Amino acid sequence: MLTSCLLGTVAADTTPFRIGVFPRLNQDKTLRQFQPLAEWLGRHLGREVVLESAPDFAAFWERVKAERYALIHYNQYHYIRAHREFGHRVILKNEELGRSQIRATFLVPADSHIRNIAQLRGMKILFGGGKGAMVTHILARDLLRAGGGCTRATTWRVLRARQSTR
Repeated sequence: MLTSCLLGTVAADTTPFRIGVFPRLNQDKTLRQFQPLAEWLGRHLGREVVLESAPDFAAFWERVKAERYALIHYNQYHYIRAHREFGHRVILKNEELGRSQIRATFLVPADSHIRNIAQLRGMKILFGGGKGAMVTHILARDLLRAGGGCTRATTWRVLRARQSTR
């Protein structure tokens, strides 16, 4: 999801046009994926385009707050925050694997007795990415609620990969 926080005319400016990309993947892979967009914009704007990400979500958000970027690629949750806090607006959205919608999934071993979400009620569930992770936490909680696996009163415990599940 790309949002623009442009002020004035972009082509007349001689400073680099900065694109910030949400650090969903490692920084090198992220920058490689968005390089064609940066090159296309550079040709069409007639100015230097600088593509940046950040080593983590907190650093990225600090750069957003500091108004470092002219164009920003967010995940869905951080777009909602940026729209609410800074007035950013969507000007285009991307597709991955032919879809522009996101989905959460729950995986169990093939030989598991679990066949539907309601059977997860009362079980310990590992969420990835922390409470602000759109797919692995926010959408997954919503899917659990909709499927009867929990209620709004359920207390969530986020377990990190290095944290014991016992």
